[in-house]
Amino acid sequence: MPQNILLEEMTWPEIEQALSEGWTTCVIAAGSVEQHGPHLPLITDTLLGQAVALRLARKLGRSLAAPAIRPGISEHHMAFPGSLTLDAKLFSDLVQAYCLSLARHGFTELVVFSSHGGNFGALADLAPGLARTLGEKVRTRVVGLDHSTLADRFMAPLTPFDIEPGAAGSHAGLSETSQVLAVRPELVRADRLAAGYTGEVGPDLIPRGLKAYTENGVLGDARRARAEYGEALLEAWADWLREEVQASRQADLTP
Repeated sequence: MPQNILLEEMTWPEIEQALSEGWTTCVIAAGSVEQHGPHLPLITDTLLGQAVALRLARKLGRSLAAPAIRPGISEHHMAFPGSLTLDAKLFSDLVQAYCLSLARHGFTELVVFSSHGGNFGALADLAPGLARTLGEKVRTRVVGLDHSTLADRFMAPLTPFDIEPGAAGSHAGLSETSQVLAVRPELVRADRLAAGYTGEVGPDLIPRGLKAYTENGVLGDARRARAEYGEALLEAWADWLREEVQASRQADLTP
């Protein structure tokens, strides 16, 4: 068993040995590089995606985690300095290049998910063509996610703490801030924890951009964020992904 399952920190002989011993599943998170309010770094979505990819790989067993893909599709954040964006085609090409490279080395199951909402649509569109490109020898499991699932399933761990959905937020609010506190607390600017827009977000968010809703780039209220909330949220996320992968595997066995 490899001591480290993060692909980019392994050597090629270690990866070769892992593959020879049946570690042929690789988990790929697609993140972003974009503003996350005055208190979180631009790498937040990528950082959290990588943390969840590692948890998922451990839960699945005999799995490695690829470097998280970045940047992502973040046009709706470009009003805030530092944010980077790809168009949908370039993002899709990048995901496909990752998967093709891993397949060439002998990985036979690739689990792809997004930790950034702007990537959801492009990943869903990519999935059928990616499966055809890689062929029957490689199982591609693109686990789709939407904002409704995020709100309903992943916020459930916060229920015992009496946290309102508006405060938890969908971007740089309590939920994301708590997750960063759980994995990289030194990156949270504790003296700048902020509240932003806490009302309902409509379907016009992406076409209009975040600036139309919030001046500071926050959807939610980060001021009550705690690492224990973040730990619960990360575990719930990884558990849900594991369930989705297992369901997909079971479907493969159904005649």
